[in-house]
Amino acid sequence: VCVEGQLHVLDMGYNNLQGTLPPQVAAFHQLRDFDVDNNEGLSGTLPIELSRLVHLEDLDVDATSVSGTFPAELATSLLHLQKLRLQESY
Repeated sequence: VCVEGQLHVLDMGYNNLQGTLPPQVAAFHQLRDFDVDNNEGLSGTLPIELSRLVHLEDLDVDATSVSGTFPAELATSLLHLQKLRLQESY
């Protein structure tokens, strides 16, 4: 979903995505909802660059193979985060 030319919602759930989450997602500075749930082919860790998404309210990496420690930078930077879904991940 774009609002005034800015991407606010990026929903790529259930798309059979493979590989790691690209740090370039952080280029969408106005992103509020980032959803990649149910993509079991996604692996690696959450990129620290996601900490630049200061407007992020909803982060869903449920049912992926993303693992590791939740980056402290995300916990201290994502002040608007209301929903964090990691079930079946991490």
